[in-house]
Parts: sequence; structure tokens; C-alpha cells
Amino acid sequence: MEMTRVAFVDESIRADSAAYVMAAIFVSPHRVDELRDEALRFRLGAVKPRWSAQQEQRRAGIYAALQVMDFGSIAVSGRPLQMAKQERARTQCLKVLLGALEAQGIGVVCIERRGSALDLRDVRTIDRLRGRRQIGRDIRIEFGDPKTEPALWLADFVSGITADAITSLEPDRGILQGTHVIDLALR
Repeated sequence: MEMTRVAFVDESIRADSAAYVMAAIFVSPHRVDELRDEALRFRLGAVKPRWSAQQEQRRAGIYAALQVMDFGSIAVSGRPLQMAKQERARTQCLKVLLGALEAQGIGVVCIERRGSALDLRDVRTIDRLRGRRQIGRDIRIEFGDPKTEPALWLADFVSGITADAITSLEPDRGILQGTHVIDLALR
């Protein structure tokens, strides 16, 4: 499969429900600018609107808007999360998510930047996965700043919606239509 599509990745953590969710949205390269424009309509003064910071009425509107937007999405739900092992959970979810994205023909993955030290930890994880041939060398990994990459906001929304749905925090709102969820037993 030719790798052409672009993915944007973010995470959500539900400490009270012991869940770690890492989600990706993806589109073809010619739709990335359109996706960014669609994401910008969710900005309300905030530099980066986060799902966890939204009031219920706004969440309902975002959820409805995302249901009709044209993008693919995959989420990895890791449970049970031990907060002391959060980075281990991230590593396990990242491994599964990158493999799933590669299988979908994703050529570029933009992961939300977390700061130099934590980004370096992700780079080391990715290098190990490549060294073990668990992901290929053709998939390009970048780190994006949500202040300048609005497509990352949509990945945040998908991860938050998925985390809420799997932990029953939002019983009336389910997982977004079309989101493929991979359940992972964390070790």
C-alpha cells in the first residue's frame, strides 16, 4: 500500500478510571489545509481548545461537528493505567497506534509536542520500534505544536471523546462514528 496519508496524534488520560487513550485522525495530504481550517472554527480565544476544558453544551456541538467531518480515526485504549507507569502506558499505546497507522498507509505522523525531554523519550521509543522492525522506516514521525497546528486539536477531541465513552463518563455520547478502537491490556 502506498503511504500517502497524514495523521495527527494526541492523548487523553482518565486517572479516576485508570485509562490511557492515544488517538489519531488522518486524511490525504491534499485535505490537510482543509482539515486545519475546519479545526480553527473550534477556537474560542483559547490557543488550543482541549476537550477536557469544554463545557457540556460546547462538547455536544463539537461532537456533532466531528461526526460529519471527513477524516479517519483510530484510538488505542490502554487499561488499567497505573499513574506511576504513565510513560510505559504511552510507549505501549504508541507502538500499537503506529503499527495500525502504518497498516492504513499513513506516511507522516504528527504527534503533539510535550517538551524536549518527553519528545526525546518518544524518539527513543520510535527508534527501538524501528530497530525491532515493529514499524517501518518509511513512516515519518514529526512533533507538532498545538499552538500552530490546529489539526492536533481534532486528535485531542477524538482521544477525549473516546476516553469518555470507554470509561462511561459520557453515557449518552458514544465513540465517534468510524473511529476504530483497539483495546490494549497494559502490563
